[in-house]
Amino acid sequence: MQRRDLGITGLEISALGFGGIPIQRVDFEETKAIIDKCFEFGINFFDTARAYSDSEEKLGYALQGRDKFVISSKSRERTKEGILQDIDQSLRNLKVEKIDLYHAHFIRDMNVFNQIMSKGGALEGLRQARDDGKIDYLGFSGHTAEVVKQIMESNEFDSVMIPFNFLERDMEDFIDLAKGLGMGVIVMKPLAGGMMRNAPASLKFILKRDISSVIPGMDSPEQVVQNAKIFENLEVSSEEFSELEEEVKRLDKNFCHRCEYCIPCPNGLDIPLILLYVVYYKNYGLKDWASGLYDMLEVKASNCAKCGACEQKCPYSMPIRKMLEEAVEIFEK
Repeated sequence: MQRRDLGITGLEISALGFGGIPIQRVDFEETKAIIDKCFEFGINFFDTARAYSDSEEKLGYALQGRDKFVISSKSRERTKEGILQDIDQSLRNLKVEKIDLYHAHFIRDMNVFNQIMSKGGALEGLRQARDDGKIDYLGFSGHTAEVVKQIMESNEFDSVMIPFNFLERDMEDFIDLAKGLGMGVIVMKPLAGGMMRNAPASLKFILKRDISSVIPGMDSPEQVVQNAKIFENLEVSSEEFSELEEEVKRLDKNFCHRCEYCIPCPNGLDIPLILLYVVYYKNYGLKDWASGLYDMLEVKASNCAKCGACEQKCPYSMPIRKMLEEAVEIFEK
């Protein structure tokens, strides 16, 4: 297993890391079997989040008795008080005295970023937790290129977590930008939310870049083995490249790229978030979790007036109205 630098933090993490979303659908003992297989193949970087229901607790259980690993978690709290409470809960769940890397999770627009950066905001909490010895390094995750770039250039964070895969490449230039800023780059959504079927080719395509780690979600020991074996030959063959191109052709018209050009919606729908929950439901198999998140939305997909304003703004010409109809069928029937 390759080790790569997490920016200039001094941490060396496995080029293939562990994404903690899918273990929500397996039990504690199954999670332990998965983590044991990770250690067998030299995977030492494990990522989770407060928002992933019981993922932190399962990971904490599976990592007990282990050492020499790097743990990462995240919080969507935007205030100092809120994120400090989340960090304390993460420490309890993960059963560790210190978390190596803690992220401000899902910074989707500059309003959220400004809230985090303001007096009494989450950044103050992250700094205090670092000063108190509860975390070592600060990171953030985001899905929108324009926003991510501005946050990176603020020079407040040690690491950035971005979606990047053969289909979604709008942040590819940020890999070089991060290196120039001394930041680590962690790649999430390497299989485009489970839509890319050729996992080995997809991961190899990403790992040829100068990133710190890629973190596919894995919910079985067999998936760990399949993904880890790509290091036997990281070259993407012409046949694999052609397969990836065919997958892009298959997905390009009905895949939400989360660019957020479709919002604001005149009726107040959070279209990218609704479509993300559909992906969690269909592609990750996290039906209960996705349904619970959807239920908390104040404005549901059924409130769509079918005005088509979103489709006029979508640079990928997606049939958004039909996709929202699917969300109604999944979550509201």
